[in-house]
Amino acid sequence: MKRILLVLIAILTAGALSLHAADKPKLKVGYAPGGGSILAFIAQDQKLFAKEGVDVDLVQFSSTGDGLNALNSGKIDIGISFGTAAPLTFISKGSDFTIIGGALAGGHPVIALPARAGQFKSIKDFKGKTVAVPRLYTADVVRRGAL
Repeated sequence: MKRILLVLIAILTAGALSLHAADKPKLKVGYAPGGGSILAFIAQDQKLFAKEGVDVDLVQFSSTGDGLNALNSGKIDIGISFGTAAPLTFISKGSDFTIIGGALAGGHPVIALPARAGQFKSIKDFKGKTVAVPRLYTADVVRRGAL
């Protein structure tokens, strides 16, 4: 887990930083709700950004499209949890984005009630179950393919 958090910190600090004299570098990080952004919240909760000397402002968007439009217009410095397909669509239409991967290299989190969490030990355990995921989100596409 620590390695994943360090990868996330490296990704976030590699983004465009707004530097101010005598201030910590500031980074506006856009995210869409979902499990893909959880590592940023863990890093913030554990004060890992502060330990690295970076002031991170997490900005929620209701959709990936809204987040990517904000990134395209400079309202945020970097986006996380926007998947792969949507950014590639923006790039194909002329957006100058760079995709930096690795945030979910260890897998995508599964969030379940404690009483049911033990039921899910492998991908096969999801067959026939009702699962809530954002449609056409990268993790959804991979899950559907695996089932």
